[in-house]
Formats: sequence, structure tokens, C-alpha cells
Amino acid sequence: MSTGTGPVERTVMNRKRKTLRLKREETHGGDMGLLCEWNQCGTLWQNSIRLGQHVEEHFNSFIENNLGSKYKCQWEDCDFAVDDETDIGRLKRHVLYHTFHSKLKWRGQRTIEYYNQQPCIQESALRNWIPEDIRYQCGYGDCTTEIDHPELFFSHVADHCNEYLPARGEPKRAEMSRPTRFECRWLDCGFSAPRVNWLKEHMRKHSQVKECACPTCGSVFANRERLLDHLRRQTPLECQRFQCSHCQRMYPTESLLKAHMGKHIHAYRCPFCPVTTNLPSTLHRHITSRHQEDRPYQCPVCEYAGKFEADIKRHILTHNAGGLYRCEVEGCEFAARTPSTVKRHARKRHNGEAVGDRYRCHLCESETGFGWGAALGRHLRQAHGLRPPSGHTRFSYIASPDGLIRLQTTTYESKEMKTLRLVAVPG
Repeated sequence: MSTGTGPVERTVMNRKRKTLRLKREETHGGDMGLLCEWNQCGTLWQNSIRLGQHVEEHFNSFIENNLGSKYKCQWEDCDFAVDDETDIGRLKRHVLYHTFHSKLKWRGQRTIEYYNQQPCIQESALRNWIPEDIRYQCGYGDCTTEIDHPELFFSHVADHCNEYLPARGEPKRAEMSRPTRFECRWLDCGFSAPRVNWLKEHMRKHSQVKECACPTCGSVFANRERLLDHLRRQTPLECQRFQCSHCQRMYPTESLLKAHMGKHIHAYRCPFCPVTTNLPSTLHRHITSRHQEDRPYQCPVCEYAGKFEADIKRHILTHNAGGLYRCEVEGCEFAARTPSTVKRHARKRHNGEAVGDRYRCHLCESETGFGWGAALGRHLRQAHGLRPPSGHTRFSYIASPDGLIRLQTTTYESKEMKTLRLVAVPG
């Protein structure tokens, strides 16, 4: 008798079984063997918590012996530094994230071996580059707890969901009186779920917990499937068999193609202008940035205020008195205020990811190309008087069958537009 599942569903089910089996092996499989990379220490530890305690001893000794000087992270291949004693707490959070990152890379290596995947081909010198500014502060209800170690913080956030679970020894009739939906009490979040486990899964978005990382390039991922997608995307172009009918991009698997094609269908419309988007999060960001005046994120140094937390994180770097981060490639004079910008530059300019002059104008007969979308956008405005669609600030581009990138002149919209529940009303 048929079960009604096709080959794709069976593949997904088998992948989930493998993931569960891998998690059980990690839980009961003994020591992890995490390497301490602080100043060539080289000792191995069985989990990230013990590694963190060990690294804290290194850190405290380092601070005591370097009072009054610039404090640079001593983790291998990491250039993060702070300028004075007021930022020692930020450096400590950064160092402790290295210990958690080591665990994520260990999980990533186990996943690659378990699924028999080819290793990542990106630059390994960037494997220990992690976010520059990390702060773990709980925002659940009235809780404002700050925790330095990321793994302890993630556990703290998940424990908030246990308030909905019956206490040990509580009679079953008390369990029957529990609410039918469980609300997330995180600041400005109106999510609710019919099960506590679903609420716990949702809380991962607030805590920004990561499950694994690529052991080669250091990229972090929310789950193992994202890591596997990261590796599959590096499949040579000649081996990719699935093509998008709209933008002609090629993909190595059908699941990656389906995920990509969803980006072409706009199902969410802005209630204040004609803009449509393919994701509710994108529409929410558009409404906040284009139609609301509130700037709740204040710079602690100057009068600048931003609409998003990311705005403040970027702005704070302008107060960095420690100078610029420079490209390490011999002969290259590129410099920037953040390591992430230098990392992005290195990938585009020195690792074969530059696009050359592939951007072409669809209205000109000239063969002159443009290196970046911004340059083509200026040309479209100045030479042809074109403007982005109402509500948008930039043009969108797609790859043509000839491999060149041109202006996207068509947008696919869903027959049934969805609306979002607005958290705030534009001022």
C-alpha cells in the first residue's frame, strides 16, 4: 500500500533521521576535543563550557600583563582589538564567542563527514573571523539579563519557555488548564504558538543561536541543512542541472532551486505605497525604514540615532580610534573600518568573485559594460531618465541567458496579497 510520499519527501525524512542520529551521537559520543587556539596554546577540551573557563584564565592573565596598552585578541588568525580598558568587556565577549565558534566548527566537520560532502573551497585564512561586536542581553518580558558566554545565554533564553510547562508533581487537571496558545513575551513580538516546543523554536530567532559552522571558512549557520546548502552551492557550474526559468541561474539541487524561485514571487504589499516583497520580514523592514520616523537606537557617544540595531553597530565603528583594517594581500592598499568589509573585499577582488563588466544596459546598443549594479543604475538614471519603481530606492537586475546581467523589467506577484499586522503606526 502506498504511503503517499514522493522521492523529495522521502529524501527530507531520511535527512531528518540522519540529523537526529547525529545529534544523539554528539550527546553520548564522549569528548569533542575542542582546540584552544589562544596564543598557540593547543590544549584540547571536551566541551565549549570547559574550553571557555580555560580561555578565561588566559584572558585574565593577558589583561593583567598588558594594562594601559591596546588589547588585541590572541586567538589564531583573528585581528580584533579594542583600544582601552573601557572596552575590555567587549573583548571578553568576543573571545568567549571563539570558544563557542570552535564547537560550531567541530559540529560542522562532523556533519560534513557524516553526510559524505565535499569540503568547502573558500579561503581558510578567514575561518576564525567572527562578528566584531557581540552583546547578549535577554529581552523576554521584564528580563534584561546580560551573559558573556553565548552558550549560557542561549540556554537562558530557552529556559523562559519552561514557564509554560507544568511543575514537577503538578496534577494533570492543572495541565489541562494551561493556555491553548503560548505567547512570546519578547519585546515588540506578537508571536504565539499552539505548542511549547514551537515557541522554543521561535525563540531561536530572538537569541540568534547557531547550530554549526563551516570548518574551512568559518561561516555560521542556524542548522545543519544550511551548512549542507553552503557546500552544495560550491558545486562546479557544469555540474549544476536545475535552472531558474526567470533569471537563468543554475542550482545543484531541486530544493535550492525551489527556495530561489520563491524570491521572484511577491506576495506581501505595503499598505502605504505600491511596494511588494517576497518576505514579511522584508516588508516590515521597508515600512520601518521608509514610512516610520522613530529612531529608537541611540549612539552612546554622539547624537546619532538609528532605526535598526544594525545601524548603531555600523555607526559605532566610526568612533573607532584604532585606525583602519588593511587588506593583507601583498601590493593591495585597500583599507576599511571593519574586518568584515576587508573580508568582503578579499573575496571579491582576490578570490575570483569579481563580476568584471557583466552589467549591461538593455536600452543601449553599445557593448560598454559596468562593473557593479550601482554604476549601471547611475547610467539608467542619467542617460535614459529611468527611475526605480515607486517605493524602491534601487533597481533590480537579473542574469540573461548570455550570462550578462541586465535590468529586471518584470515582477511576479501573487494573486492573493498578504498584509502584516503593524507593530507601530508611522509618525
